[in-house]
Amino acid sequence: MIFSAPAAPPPYHAYHAYHAYHAYHAYHAYHAYHAYHAYHAYHAYHAYHDGNSTTQQLNNQPHNNPTLTSVSIVTTRKPYMPTIEQEIQQTTFTSPAHRTQLNILYTAGWINQQTMQALRPFGLSIQQFNILRILRGRKGEPATVKLLTERMLDKMSNASRLVDKLKEKGYVKRQECETDRRRVDIVITKKGLGIVGRASEAMERDVIQRFSHLEPEEFDRLSELLDRLRG
Repeated sequence: MIFSAPAAPPPYHAYHAYHAYHAYHAYHAYHAYHAYHAYHAYHAYHAYHDGNSTTQQLNNQPHNNPTLTSVSIVTTRKPYMPTIEQEIQQTTFTSPAHRTQLNILYTAGWINQQTMQALRPFGLSIQQFNILRILRGRKGEPATVKLLTERMLDKMSNASRLVDKLKEKGYVKRQECETDRRRVDIVITKKGLGIVGRASEAMERDVIQRFSHLEPEEFDRLSELLDRLRG
């Protein structure tokens, strides 16, 4: 009797070689994919923190995985912000409070300088601008020199002399109080409203530009700390 031989099973080694081949390439494809993105994430991070304003075309980088897509990362240049130590060239302070005090004084001077530059085209000083803003805020109601002095940011300013300067320019006028002839009221003129309006717009643009380094919530926090500092 002749028996036919059973069909031979698939070669054991060929079966495992097939899966080992695909497992090998899948393993390396996985790591190549993540290595690629990790590489560019690393360089994009450092490009941002180094202050490089550029568009990095990642598709220019060679890679062997045809499934990867090209990515463009746009980084924004971070402005250089010197510390108070660098600004005043002083590295030691008697205490953190001393450092903060000097920082506030220096920053106040910096703000005043920027404000003066913004107001220069309008021929106004900071104090004159302050008075015009106070008068405009009264919406037609007159103000006394005493009231202006109390409301001004710079308490050392001579409000009466500042009013005289503004009167010469036609921005304010003096008038007798209807109920008290001994009192002189100060009223802003139409010309004064025009100049303070244009100057205010310029100031607002300057503030947005100069304070662009802070987020809205940081402004609130900073104001809160300054309020607490004054006690």
